[in-house]
Amino acid sequence: MSQLTDSDPTAATSGGAAAPRVTTPVGAFLVGVVTAGLGLGVCTVSVLLLWIAAPAPAGGPAGALHVAADLWLFAHGANLERTAGAGAAVPVGVTPLLLVAVPVWLLYRCAQHALAGAADGRVPRQAGSGTGPRAAPLRAAAPGAVLGRFLGGYLLVAAVAVAYAATGPLRVDPFSALLFVPLTAAGTVAMVAARTVGLRTVLPPSDRLRRIRAALPPGVRAALARPRRAAALRAACAAGAVLLATGALLVLTGLVWHAGDVHHGLLRIAQDWPGRCTVVLVCLLLLPNAAVWGAAYALGPGFTLGGGSAVGPLGATALPAGLPPFPLLGAVPQEGPGSPLTWAVAAGPVVAGAVAARYAARPARAAVAGVRDAARHSGDEPAGQRRARAAVARLLRWNRRATATVAALAALWCGVGAAVLSGVAGGALGTAALRHVGPSWWLTGAAAAGWTAAVAVPGALLLREWYLWRGLGRSPLAQFRAYRSGRGQRREARAERREKAAAESRAAAQERAVARAERKTRRSDPAHAPRRDVRADGERKVRLRGVRLRRRTGTGTGATAHPWHETGSRRTRWAELRRVSGGLGASVTPGASGTSEASDGSAAPDGRATPDGTGTSEGPAPEWPGGVGGPGMD
Repeated sequence: MSQLTDSDPTAATSGGAAAPRVTTPVGAFLVGVVTAGLGLGVCTVSVLLLWIAAPAPAGGPAGALHVAADLWLFAHGANLERTAGAGAAVPVGVTPLLLVAVPVWLLYRCAQHALAGAADGRVPRQAGSGTGPRAAPLRAAAPGAVLGRFLGGYLLVAAVAVAYAATGPLRVDPFSALLFVPLTAAGTVAMVAARTVGLRTVLPPSDRLRRIRAALPPGVRAALARPRRAAALRAACAAGAVLLATGALLVLTGLVWHAGDVHHGLLRIAQDWPGRCTVVLVCLLLLPNAAVWGAAYALGPGFTLGGGSAVGPLGATALPAGLPPFPLLGAVPQEGPGSPLTWAVAAGPVVAGAVAARYAARPARAAVAGVRDAARHSGDEPAGQRRARAAVARLLRWNRRATATVAALAALWCGVGAAVLSGVAGGALGTAALRHVGPSWWLTGAAAAGWTAAVAVPGALLLREWYLWRGLGRSPLAQFRAYRSGRGQRREARAERREKAAAESRAAAQERAVARAERKTRRSDPAHAPRRDVRADGERKVRLRGVRLRRRTGTGTGATAHPWHETGSRRTRWAELRRVSGGLGASVTPGASGTSEASDGSAAPDGRATPDGTGTSEGPAPEWPGGVGGPGMD
């Protein structure tokens, strides 16, 4: 199987060089099968040891193997069911978080091992795996194919385990197993891919996802950039660790405070030492769950023990009367109102927010240190000046908005993590009153996000200003005084800008009004009206704004010619042209040669005729609209 999965990094080829690790699709599938087998083996060995140590085991080896399969699926988040005395199925849904760590750790390590040999291209085969030094090379599978085959092998074994453990007095719920086992395996493999080759290598983003990302506002895209995401994730993990530490501290304090009740419950729940060791082992497996419950208690929402009970820092109410004597339940406070001692647990979320603020301001501190070092070692060299400018640009990128954005993202992710852990740490332990025990996932998540944001955002901004003051000498008090002293100047500048904008708006309005008046005047002025010309042959020429159009007019009995085309008008124009030109033109003679006659046959002595044909006319020729020559000349 080692030839199919991978090659030993320390093995040498025939030439003496170390052979690289190669993962084929078949090898990745087998690695997934082996991973699932290892998880089942760990649970089987643990159950068999307890079965052997029990003085009077309830069933045989087959029953122990059945319980081992149930526990392995239970560690993936699947719900169990047990048969009560009346034959009714009672759900068991509180998954021990420490038990979940076993399959998750195996998945992580084995997937990382399989992914280490995934590559593109052809890789030489391991020495001894072929028939000679020139054996055909093995092709390493792509990362996506490796992880897909790995999940296929793992889920195949899980399906067989579900079919085997679906019956019996303690059995797995098939529907929850089909939902949570693939979800746990796929989530762990995705985490491995994100930390090694990147999720985009395994699952390239689609075109629709790229379009959605491109449609986001620039501020949102900048907030989701890789450096800010990484800084926010580190801050969220630090805040979550502080919350879990606070919850664990509260649980340990409660156990020590009620040590007598805890010891008495342990003696009552088991009569022999093997049974007591089993109870202690179960308490250790449930200790992370108790830490999550304690964190929910510190955040404020608290948790419930069923039957409408509520346990929080403000008090414990309606506790069930018949609680089992389980040792961890001894840490639950007594029923009654809260006290200043229980109110003091709010210091835990405050500390978590402060830690998140410190991690959110770390990029700004690094940028300040870079500016200080660059200014100290830059000198007058061009390379030093470039380093100084790059350091200043980095400090400008991590401004107040970026720092506040990182703190807000850290608070959001901390709330999401708290909600997920609260949902996993709780569950059902029965029906009716015990259908849900533990914290409320949405209340715990909202409280974690609110506490972290309320402390981390202003704290990160204050830390950034502190780093600027300590590193570069930029005192925030001096900046505040400068801001207050310049308020009058800024007010005057804003008033000046408003007046300038108003003046520009009035000037633009006046220009538009003048333009409208000019257009109205041009439309009403006869000199700018459309000019028309009707020829004697019935063709009308229209000249409008430089465009000359022609159309035919009606001819016949009812057609009337324009006065411009009358014979008297023509003769008057020619006579005027001859007079103005100083006699250069030919004289107009009557008859067919163009005699200057009036419309009734009378002629003027100087060759001009009056428009009404009554004889000579003194003064210039009649002037038509548009000039001496009329609208146009033929």
